[in-house]
Amino acid sequence: MRQNILYYTLLICFFLLPSAVEAKLCGFCNNAIPDRSTICPSCLRATAWTSAPPRSRPATVVARRGRDTFIRGPNDAHPKQRTESNAGGQLQGPIGSWYSATGLRYLVRFEIPEACAEAGIDPATWKPERATLVLRVVSDGDAREDVPLVVYALARPFEEGRGSWGRHSRSERGGSWTMATGELPWSNAGGDYFLQPRAWGTLPRKGASDVEIDVTDIMQTIFDASQKTGRWEDFGLILMRDPETPSRCTYREIYSFEAIPQGTEHVRSPELYLE
Repeated sequence: MRQNILYYTLLICFFLLPSAVEAKLCGFCNNAIPDRSTICPSCLRATAWTSAPPRSRPATVVARRGRDTFIRGPNDAHPKQRTESNAGGQLQGPIGSWYSATGLRYLVRFEIPEACAEAGIDPATWKPERATLVLRVVSDGDAREDVPLVVYALARPFEEGRGSWGRHSRSERGGSWTMATGELPWSNAGGDYFLQPRAWGTLPRKGASDVEIDVTDIMQTIFDASQKTGRWEDFGLILMRDPETPSRCTYREIYSFEAIPQGTEHVRSPELYLE
């Protein structure tokens, strides 16, 4: 009888306690917690994305998820990659110039309504007074000089795709220099975007860096349009080297959404701070 009781007790514990496969260690108190937990039940600290690691600055809404992809012009064959193939599934990618002045571009769309919902904010009645896009530059691959950037709001939705430099499948979908999605082409090769409003930033020529770009005018325009029409219509942003700023052919690489941090390590993926 005692053996049966012990057997059933162990069986219950087996199903109730997180297994080695389904558990992780809290980065603060080192206790085992369920893998899907976002809050440690022992120390009550945030343990998972998008709540952890902590934000680098205070804000009303912080968007940390979305879709992104790197596209390249027909003459920009570095790194080794077919021009018509997307690069939405890689950890990092280039922005700037190789052969063409703006041939290496980055497309990114944040899940702003979802981030607002997590913060208890209604985007239909609220508008940020300040919006800051944060990019993380990869430490290696120094450039000959700083890379001046310009940011525009996309005028057409894009598809991320799962390809990466040198790794593709025949059935691959996603945005490229000529295609916004697997079936929908851009009206203008390289992406369709609004010329105004726009924002500017700079990728330093050397070393790792957190680059902040003030995109307030762009975001406020998106919120205003949404509140006038009653529907959220945000196609994302496109970043490229600013062709109005004289510069030699140069580029730097930034981390993408694929670089989601694990545990409490430093954030590398892009963020959008709305205040």
